[in-house]
Amino acid sequence: MTEHLNVLGHIYARDTIGIPTDSLRKLMLNVDDKENGLLRFETLMKLGRYAEAQAVLNGELGGHIGKEALEDLLAMQQATAGDWKLLNEADKSTLWAHAEAGKTGAAQAAAILLSLDEPAPLPSVRFPDTSKSRRAMQRKKTIAPLDPTLACYPNPSNAATYLTYPAELDGSTMVILDSKGSLVRAITLQANGLLEMDTKQLSEGVYQMVVQGTSVGTKLSVQR
Repeated sequence: MTEHLNVLGHIYARDTIGIPTDSLRKLMLNVDDKENGLLRFETLMKLGRYAEAQAVLNGELGGHIGKEALEDLLAMQQATAGDWKLLNEADKSTLWAHAEAGKTGAAQAAAILLSLDEPAPLPSVRFPDTSKSRRAMQRKKTIAPLDPTLACYPNPSNAATYLTYPAELDGSTMVILDSKGSLVRAITLQANGLLEMDTKQLSEGVYQMVVQGTSVGTKLSVQR
């Protein structure tokens, strides 16, 4: 693993200086570490490499607690080739159930429904409790780590923030939702992984940001 990290460091430095690419996600496709199984599955899904995604699902994710949701998302994407308008009402009900459950695949299920202008229960983003109490440590074990592929700096923001995202998502639509789940803004990503966002027109508060058709999302706090 140390060798992989050294190689990644050189590749990532070169990418950052030249044309930014998501070397980390590309590296995940070639590393057999089981902890990267979910990330590898999501990346293969976005690339349309369904047979490989199914192999990951049957292998290292075979005992994953959210396997059922991942199987449904894979089947729907294969059947529609990512054109979610082809989903039927039964599919939409399945997506609602996964989004409401708040487990693996919940954010992606909600994003698909939102892309169809359908109501969706937005899964809450939970942060680890750093308390040393036994009860807090037990809760911490059940909290899934946040997907680091979407982030805002600075956050909280006053007038502007920089959004970083995988360059492969260019052409996708990111929606910004307020605390009530109402659509505030929709942005087409086309900045090659780094987008400067004007937040002066956003009211003070916390916003949910989700890339439609993916499980990528984060929160942005606006303060005055």
